[in-house]
Amino acid sequence: MPRHDDQPKGRALRGRAGRNKGGRGSGRGSAGTIRLWGRHAIEAALTNPNRDAKKLWGTREAIQAMLDHHDAELPSSLPVEYAQGADLGRLVAKDAPHQGLVLDCAPLDDVVLDDILDEADGRTIVLLDSVTDPHNVGAILRSCAAFDVAALVTQDRNSPPESGTLAKIGRASCGRRGAN
Repeated sequence: MPRHDDQPKGRALRGRAGRNKGGRGSGRGSAGTIRLWGRHAIEAALTNPNRDAKKLWGTREAIQAMLDHHDAELPSSLPVEYAQGADLGRLVAKDAPHQGLVLDCAPLDDVVLDDILDEADGRTIVLLDSVTDPHNVGAILRSCAAFDVAALVTQDRNSPPESGTLAKIGRASCGRRGAN
């Protein structure tokens, strides 16, 4: 098979996408993890003390830009794999704007409603019922961040799972407690 100029030297990224002859991945992480993509979602995840990052993929330029922006270093325990943008595209959902960064991490622990009520300190708590589209929930997350809402509460069922799409749409608002 001929090598294209946009492919990295050596072997391509493995997994479902690699087996699909250059096809797109599902955007799902391996069992027990979620996959996030995009600069703001990943910056928020890496700075969230409640988030356990498992592996970071990225272009050298995107990783360096993220580190320079925060004058920070990646945790030494975090495995990092440098890749070309086309390979990163195979790790995320079709047409997902990964911005050169993809992260697998553990899902966040559930937060007990009593803890939210104790910490709300008179601020609004938003409850969602059967809002299933992650794009809608992400937009609501951004609004909650703009209006300093104490918490956004969803159901166990009839709501989108924690995902890269939700984090990407919610952007920086997902960096708050329990969201990213």
